[in-house]
Amino acid sequence: MTHLTKVADISDEKAQHCIPFILEQYNSFLKHKPSGTSIPVFFVGINGIQGVGKTTLVRNLVSDLNARGLNTVALSIDDFYLTHEEQFRLRSNSGNPLFAVRGNPGTHDMELMEEVFRSLSNRQPVDLPKYDKSAYNGDGDRVPDDQWRTVNREAKSTVDVVIFEGWCVGFHPLNDDEFQSRVEEVMQALATTGFQKASEDAPRLVNSALKTYTAIFQMLDILIHIDAENLRWVYEWRWQAEAKMREETGKGMSLPETKSFVDAYWPAYVMYTDGLRKGGLWHRPDGSGVSQMRLVVGRDRKVLHVERL
Repeated sequence: MTHLTKVADISDEKAQHCIPFILEQYNSFLKHKPSGTSIPVFFVGINGIQGVGKTTLVRNLVSDLNARGLNTVALSIDDFYLTHEEQFRLRSNSGNPLFAVRGNPGTHDMELMEEVFRSLSNRQPVDLPKYDKSAYNGDGDRVPDDQWRTVNREAKSTVDVVIFEGWCVGFHPLNDDEFQSRVEEVMQALATTGFQKASEDAPRLVNSALKTYTAIFQMLDILIHIDAENLRWVYEWRWQAEAKMREETGKGMSLPETKSFVDAYWPAYVMYTDGLRKGGLWHRPDGSGVSQMRLVVGRDRKVLHVERL
């Protein structure tokens, strides 16, 4: 495959920054692949707080890369949430209030995620899961597997690029000392939410669960972080998304439910966003670094500045 250099007109403001970065890194990726081997699959991580515009960005990235001849698919970490029944059991049995709603590390089906990523990496046929957030009045459930999309059916048209997006994609777990040094800050964050009565065991369990995501995040070749100038805007943006869902489907969370939902995420934003902002945390198993780019957006979600990490 020849290197890709041309950048066509791109209407999405964020994509205008992301496409050149992706192409540059993909060209380098091709250049450094072992001689005589088949081209490995290129994994792109997209991180951003809820409502920042990840869905629109990813849709445009997939369209643009496919137009350039790269067979590209998108996965959301949300599509790997536990089923409604499994989430109910976790909520009932874990004793952790931060697992009361879907979202935090520990509420995803890691076995399914690893199976899908392994198949994609090996260019093998695989069904991509899908999650319906509007099911059960916004409680959510996985779509039946007979409605999942199958990729890599034919060897001649397998997936070249996987875009993996999600609010916690690329979060790096804290070691015990790091967690202890930040526990006061995390508990202060909890105190501003509906989970103010939770003990420090609640975020500690989330951090422990995040360690099981490391194998997936280490598969990323690059990571793009869509950061917000003010993380508190996540509440406003999430409500806007829920209001739009209710308008389109008649289903979705109310304003109080939306606040309670985002409250469960807030401690994780406090624990892990600084790590993403510093960059350099992730390395692949072969020791190579994961190239990172950070886009900072304002309240209107417009890009204020961009930096390479």
